[in-house]
Amino acid sequence: MTQEFESDSANDSAADQDSDSDPDTIASSASASASDIAPRAAKAKGSAEPQQPKKKAPLPFVRLADEFSSVLASLRSADASHLEKLVRRASRGLAAGYAPELLDEGEGGAYLVRDEDGDCLGIFKPTDEEPFAPGNPKLARKQSADSNNAKLKAGVRPGEAAVREFAAYLLDRDRAAGVPPTCMAELFHAQFAGGRMKRGSLQQFVPHDHQAWDIGPAQYSVAEVHRIGLLDVRLFNTDRHGGNILVKRLGARQYRLVPIDHGFVLPDSVDGAELWFEWMTWPQSRQPFDADTLPTCWTASAWRRTRASCASWACASLASPPSSAPPRCSSARLPAA
Repeated sequence: MTQEFESDSANDSAADQDSDSDPDTIASSASASASDIAPRAAKAKGSAEPQQPKKKAPLPFVRLADEFSSVLASLRSADASHLEKLVRRASRGLAAGYAPELLDEGEGGAYLVRDEDGDCLGIFKPTDEEPFAPGNPKLARKQSADSNNAKLKAGVRPGEAAVREFAAYLLDRDRAAGVPPTCMAELFHAQFAGGRMKRGSLQQFVPHDHQAWDIGPAQYSVAEVHRIGLLDVRLFNTDRHGGNILVKRLGARQYRLVPIDHGFVLPDSVDGAELWFEWMTWPQSRQPFDADTLPTCWTASAWRRTRASCASWACASLASPPSSAPPRCSSARLPAA
């Protein structure tokens, strides 16, 4: 087979040499080449200009909101590094092709964000998709788009809930109540209208087994209920129900309560008719505080620390102390229903 290939090559080479040495062949080849080139040149002259290479679509990403940078320095190093890692993993998940997933729960836009492995990582709530906000993808047809008049609840306007989610994490002193790590973030993804940047709260996803209203409150320990109750009283949470207390099973008849959804804390004004805590009817709320819980109760020093923390992100609702003093813990019990 090698010999045949060499023989064919030799014949082709000989034919090329014969044609090169024949003047008639050279002339006819040149004439043919010229006739081929002319129409090609004319076609090229009349053709459209070459297309510009398409610009690559920008990669989706997540970053800390600008106003959060100054607060980062005030957090414990472990908390700050945890939030930075949360944002980095969210960016890698988006870059890996995991788009934000709109959740059915809630009245406003809330998106599940995954990490690079496709695992649940966080919940992102854009400010412009809160209930009554113009960009709300769920109830925009039913609600007024006039965000200057419509209110989520008394004292909280559309677009103000996300920063309150962040505030609840900041003010959960020593992480006593277990508010999941939360920050203000900016998320860019093509699925958002016009490929816009969205600004909102990003909270770490908490794996759980139930919500509090799925099982009877008798299953929960007194200490767990007191942790949630003290947080709600301190922040004047106007939206604590069984759906925003997650339940993690630790063992036989052992549960951990995790408070989420704090967009309605620290209201600018108070409507007593809207004040309701799910735990107010639970028997644990009528039990006295134990020695470990008492130090976390509201004190004058705790109020000063609260104001100092809020000043860093300019919370208007805490620009001055409340008109009435916060509840004291002299009774060593949570407020009753």
